[in-house]
Amino acid sequence: MRKSIMWLIILVLMLLTACQNNIKDNDNKDINIVHNEPINNHKDNKNDNAKAIKVDKSETVENNDSEKNNHADKKGEKVSDSIIAKEPISITEQSEDKKYILNYCDRNDFVSLTIPRTQWDTFIKNDYYSKMPNQENHGMVISQEWSNFIYNIVNAEYDFIVYVLNNDSRPDKLPMNGYYQAIQNDIVGIGTGGFGKPLFNYADLYGDSNSKLQGIIYITHNDVLYDGPILHEFMHRWGNYILDSDYGMCHWGNSNIYGRLGGYDKIVENDGRSIIIKHKRYWEGSYAPFELYLMGLIPKEEVPDITVTEDYSSRIINETDWNRIDGENITVDGKIKTITYTIDQIIGGALSNKNQKANIGERIPSYKDSKKQFNILFVNIDYDDMTEKEIESMNNQIKLLCYEGEYDDEIYNFWEACKGKGSIKSTVYFK
Repeated sequence: MRKSIMWLIILVLMLLTACQNNIKDNDNKDINIVHNEPINNHKDNKNDNAKAIKVDKSETVENNDSEKNNHADKKGEKVSDSIIAKEPISITEQSEDKKYILNYCDRNDFVSLTIPRTQWDTFIKNDYYSKMPNQENHGMVISQEWSNFIYNIVNAEYDFIVYVLNNDSRPDKLPMNGYYQAIQNDIVGIGTGGFGKPLFNYADLYGDSNSKLQGIIYITHNDVLYDGPILHEFMHRWGNYILDSDYGMCHWGNSNIYGRLGGYDKIVENDGRSIIIKHKRYWEGSYAPFELYLMGLIPKEEVPDITVTEDYSSRIINETDWNRIDGENITVDGKIKTITYTIDQIIGGALSNKNQKANIGERIPSYKDSKKQFNILFVNIDYDDMTEKEIESMNNQIKLLCYEGEYDDEIYNFWEACKGKGSIKSTVYFK
């Protein structure tokens, strides 16, 4: 009897042990694998990210190609596709006449357009600059041919196209580091450009079926895309077409607007002389309040009064004085007479010429309804292939320019210049 009871106890213990082992096996069916992925954004390289991928052994699939799926521990395991390193996607398209080749790699923030050497030579001589076909304004006439080819490949989702010449320095015969070419204006109240039409839209001539393209910017050498004239050129989308400055056309001249299109900080009198503090022509600093108003980013109530020299149409400094350091003080004999205007007087045409008065008044759309994020297509222009160093440099500059946040390098990106009220994106959209 005692032996029977002992055997019964041993049998129960064996059954309990088997149940416990089975529970442990079931608990081990889910395995967590940590997969570290490189971060391509140079701005985010300061932080390491780890992505957790869960593999469930209870769900199995037959692996018909074990060489391609070599990340699986053994045949039959299901492994997430994201654990497999993806090869970069490249796209190459050639025009029917074989003049142009467009290249794109999904690791880049731009496309590259290869053009004939003859076009390159013509462009750097500034020989393409002329009155645009079927338009009132002037520009680089070759841009229509380039843009029509590109729009055969990319979606018409862009507010601006930026053509960057793959050059180490500005070609001698190109008179500028950057240039803006107007494609359309649908905004009431920002004045009228020198070519005479207050409202216009030529986007369809460039292949833009959605009529979104507002302007084209040319950067004449590849090292000034971030630290250079591009924010100045963006501002030409909205100004200056309302103040009759007579100063290099379309700039703020001798006013205290002091923004991306020039102006001065203030005027100080000393011993019978007048000192114009920080007189500048071009691209230092952030956008001024009046510029932000014209862009549709702030209400007019946030724009301070604007002071100009009394004889605003004539320059204090000789127009040919291009050797002066931009932003330095200027001292002149005697007192400079000035006059101050409110924002309501300015947008009412108090400093506008006859042509500019064709489009004055309150801005429509107002800052409440205006566009504040802009899609940019960056296009490298060359007759030859880019080097790896050139590709890296252009990607880095675009990332810095489009970064939505402050960057401690004493250079303003678009978001910083807009004081956080506007942004630009460099996403490439294909058909």
